[in-house]
Amino acid sequence: MERAYLVLLAYLGVPALGMPALGGSAASRPVECSVTSLGLSAGSQIFTPDSPGWTNEIIRWTEYSAPTYSVAVRPATESDVQLLVNFATHCNISLLASSGQHGFSTTLSEVQNGLEIDMSLLRSVSVDADQNTLTVGGGVRFLDVIDPVFEAGKEISTGSGACVGMISPTIGGGVGRFSGVHGILSDQLLSVRLVTANGSIVTASENENTDLFWAIRGAGGNFGIVVEAVYQVKDLVSETVTNLDYAFTSDATGEIIDYLSSFGENTPAELSFIIVAFYDEALFGGYGVVVSGAYQGPQSEAEALLAPLLSKVTPLKQNVTVIPENQLVYAAIFGAQGSPETACNNKGVKRSIFGAGIKTYDKDTYVRYVEEFGDLVTANASLRNSIFYIEHFSLVKVLEIPDETSAYPYRDITAHMLFNYAWTDPASEEPIDVFGKRWRAEFQRTGGFNPPQIYVNYGHGDESNEILYSERKLPKLRQLKTEWDPNHTFRFHHDITTA
Repeated sequence: MERAYLVLLAYLGVPALGMPALGGSAASRPVECSVTSLGLSAGSQIFTPDSPGWTNEIIRWTEYSAPTYSVAVRPATESDVQLLVNFATHCNISLLASSGQHGFSTTLSEVQNGLEIDMSLLRSVSVDADQNTLTVGGGVRFLDVIDPVFEAGKEISTGSGACVGMISPTIGGGVGRFSGVHGILSDQLLSVRLVTANGSIVTASENENTDLFWAIRGAGGNFGIVVEAVYQVKDLVSETVTNLDYAFTSDATGEIIDYLSSFGENTPAELSFIIVAFYDEALFGGYGVVVSGAYQGPQSEAEALLAPLLSKVTPLKQNVTVIPENQLVYAAIFGAQGSPETACNNKGVKRSIFGAGIKTYDKDTYVRYVEEFGDLVTANASLRNSIFYIEHFSLVKVLEIPDETSAYPYRDITAHMLFNYAWTDPASEEPIDVFGKRWRAEFQRTGGFNPPQIYVNYGHGDESNEILYSERKLPKLRQLKTEWDPNHTFRFHHDITTA
């Protein structure tokens, strides 16, 4: 508590009695370490623990193993971001940039009594239909870009969560439902403007700071704060998408896995699946599994692609509809995200998330896990907001792009697992940690990769860098880290320098 109090005094430019200001002696800079005297632009906003909006400002999607802050600032300009980075590095204060506050790596908890740079005022969106580009501010969320891109007659692969910030997924790689058509999100990135550890703004692209641009696309959280990004967009494949949601009992798990396995690496580019196992009285009368398919094409073609599964198992419920492409994120999984107004309502929950990447499906592993997970959430009401996801997205375009193009290391992952454990009873935390780690190890053992592969944005926080970034990419990444961030300012999202 005393440490937090002293940090807050330093932020506000108030040296504590008998104590030096953070970052130097009392004589050297007692006033420089003050957010309020930085000269931030008039539109910027500063929050401290006694501010009326403090709780809403720092609330995160998961409160488990979360960072803590003594001050939060919403910069209104790129120059504000530069001032804040210089302030934090000069005063030896941990900083973390945020937008949707959805990051869940336990490494973020290493920020204690830090500075949050909340990018939510930098949410500009501009589509140039003639040049096929999308330019966004560093705080933009997927829900900000979906409609403008669609209304311009264009499309871009996005994540599956409307409220999630767009930049963080991008700089980790950015898998999405239509990666098969467009590649991963970082493949669509043309350039970024980045505030680096020394407070400079640099442009990185295929033509400028090319090594930095390589690193940003897969390990970007280690190199700076993106204040602007430019993406390539393409003409709409189709103005409508076929959304295919089917609810099954958990007994259908084996047939579902057989069906997914049947595609091998040849899932059609326009087809994607999200499989979800969870407890829902209204949908299943308890626990069950949803197959959520999306197809960029006619309903008749989509239903023909699903026919092999539906010939084996009969759903409890189904919703097959042709919808505008910009409505997919809200309609999928029986409308789980609702609308732009409700998509961001599920923050402030204790959640521990594990990830895994697989090459091949081991049917027995999935059947056993879905059964044991179902028993767990059915017996324990505290855990009934927990969800197991399989993201099975086409690799057609992803595999066309050479591995050496970017730092993203795992173009050959067939499907991504997300084990999302949420609880209300504190007593659930320790057994869930044991359960989560045991089953992650089992999926890694049977998933067809040796060593294991995990998409960095799905890392829990305890994995080795070799698992998250690959042995072949790490040497170059670490060399670039010494060049662009020698003092490790950006070290809280799976730091590439750790062993």
